Amino acid sequence: MSSDRAAATRSTGKRASEDTDQLISVAAAEPDEWGWLTVALLDWLAGATPDTVVDFGRFFAPGPTREHGIDQLHHIAERIAGMAEQDRCRS
Repeated sequence: MSSDRAAATRSTGKRASEDTDQLISVAAAEPDEWGWLTVALLDWLAGATPDTVVDFGRFFAPGPTREHGIDQLHHIAERIAGMAEQDRCRS
């Protein structure tokens, strides 16, 4: 993995963790684990307190809005649920 990061740094001039367009690998063997985390983040963001909403806007400005984040998390959660269902059907 370190060689992949080194290659990414050479090609973009940024570390892989700093390059938002850089694809990263994640452990996909446990879609249920990723699914609960995604749903928890979605619920937290959708029900955020006013202070959290302000912090989110300040942290991500001028980037994605909170509503966009909620929408994206919803799509991700649906895709993970689909992957988990496929895994269960194969078992």
